[in-house]
Amino acid sequence: MCSLDDLKFEKATAEDEKEITELLMKNFKPPMGVALNMEHEDMICLCPSSVRRCLSCPLSMVVRNAEGKIIAVQLVTIHNRQDEQEEHDRNEAALTEKAVKIVKFMTHMEGDLWQLVPLDVNCLMRFNITFVMPEYQRHGIARRLSSMRLDAAKQLGCQGITTTSISIKSQKLRLSEGFEVVKEVKYKDWLDENGKVIFDIKDDETDRSILTFKRL
Repeated sequence: MCSLDDLKFEKATAEDEKEITELLMKNFKPPMGVALNMEHEDMICLCPSSVRRCLSCPLSMVVRNAEGKIIAVQLVTIHNRQDEQEEHDRNEAALTEKAVKIVKFMTHMEGDLWQLVPLDVNCLMRFNITFVMPEYQRHGIARRLSSMRLDAAKQLGCQGITTTSISIKSQKLRLSEGFEVVKEVKYKDWLDENGKVIFDIKDDETDRSILTFKRL
């Protein structure tokens, strides 16, 4: 039986990079990745660089169990309106075909973020990845992670939080936390050049991706 009292919630640091990356590479299986049957070579294009980028932000968190192993992470970045294009300049030539499909979809979801949030909001905290190992889920860990660094985010100038939720579980969590849906794309409507559904998700209730926002 998992108890929050047995877990240690702490700031993620550069020293955690290897353990976080290995945890996600082995266990993080978002619906889109499953639909594409992504393999190690596809994940290696995306995961390490994303982890490294998020660890430069003082708001990213890890959760350790009694044995000191990381069992949950929340990887965070801070974004300013004047820098709105910076994260969408990936070199697609360095990506696998499947990784390109993920990047293009996420760019579509998030590329017009600043046109969707209130005009007076100029700095956002973004939840990039929130992951809890399956055996530790349903104990309030993700919810607690979401609420722990809000004061620190405000001190850094953040006026709101945004996240793209790509699974039904994360969507239910964000909506229960008071996030507003500012954009959604149904996976059945995201097609390739031949009119074929790219993310054919069959073994999950997830049918869409949502971009959400919440004021701080």
